[in-house]
Amino acid sequence: MIRLGTIVTTLVLAIGLALVGCAPSEGPAPEDESPPTAPEGEAIEWVAQGASPAGTLVHEIYEMWADDIGLASNGRLTVTLHPGGAVAPAGKEMDALDTGTIDAGITNPHNSLDKVPSGAILNTMVGGMSHSALEVWFDQAGGAELMDRAFGQFNVNIISHRIIPPEVWGHSTKEINSLADMNGLKFRTAGDAGEIFAEMGVSVVHLAGGEIYEALQRGVVDCAEYNLLATNWTMGFHEVAKYVYMSSTRAPSACNMIVVNKDKWEELPADLKALVLDVSRANRDYRNTRDAYENMMAIEMYEDFGNELVHLPADVEAETLRLAEEFYKTKSAELGGLYKEIVDSQMAFRAVYEPFEALDRPLV
Repeated sequence: MIRLGTIVTTLVLAIGLALVGCAPSEGPAPEDESPPTAPEGEAIEWVAQGASPAGTLVHEIYEMWADDIGLASNGRLTVTLHPGGAVAPAGKEMDALDTGTIDAGITNPHNSLDKVPSGAILNTMVGGMSHSALEVWFDQAGGAELMDRAFGQFNVNIISHRIIPPEVWGHSTKEINSLADMNGLKFRTAGDAGEIFAEMGVSVVHLAGGEIYEALQRGVVDCAEYNLLATNWTMGFHEVAKYVYMSSTRAPSACNMIVVNKDKWEELPADLKALVLDVSRANRDYRNTRDAYENMMAIEMYEDFGNELVHLPADVEAETLRLAEEFYKTKSAELGGLYKEIVDSQMAFRAVYEPFEALDRPLV
């Protein structure tokens, strides 16, 4: 079991000082710095909702997306973004988009599992592709087209796929030293991971995110997964679970998507469509770097608090990967159709991408 050492100890900021000359006693009046507004009658207003609660890092980043659209369009298009549950039920953004209850939304593919069986594997696959690989698959290797087909029943346009890095494998009150420790472990998880871990003897417990803290504190669960390292810090899990297990096997990457009601999208002039796409790409890139930075800084916070950040034992990882491969083969055979096509596409892409990616890695 390898302990992750503190990777950030001192952050030194170099600040360049600009020399400022004396200002003249008189000069032109300062320009109005408020954002310009669109000519009367030309402004377009969208009501949008994200799946995340207010005050979270994820919602904050998507608020930037909405604000930037208004600024970049000179007020011709304004987006009012509400947190999950404010307009429509949280996680049901796709249904609300379909009916026109909201004009734009930010949600996850697995939120539509009741109507889209492939939603889980379009969000994340246990033992699946890395963050960088999944991003390339969506943008360049047919993933976006498969996503569009999967959600073709909805009156929507998916305009951006944003891939988040690996989640924390789990926050645990019990030490996990080997595969044997998985047997009987009460683990808050769900979906494909829940079915796969059950094969190891794990007792899978389904809980809402807001119930995890108390469940860990009271011993209702021994271990719980939720989100990224920095996000989980804000949930307080470090206070009730000593061990923080890291491994990309459970959730190596995950997909969020920005979605617009199709009728609203088609009403936009071509230049505003291009602007929304450009702002969405820029926001995706910013979130990638922000996630990386916040998670890096969070390591020291956990260690200073007294948590132990450790890598998941190798035999647990190996068994997870073995069971995951069997799971997706079996489910592909059972469901067939688009589900199988998506699994096959990802597997074929990985077979090419991962050896290519490995060519650049040092051999020592």
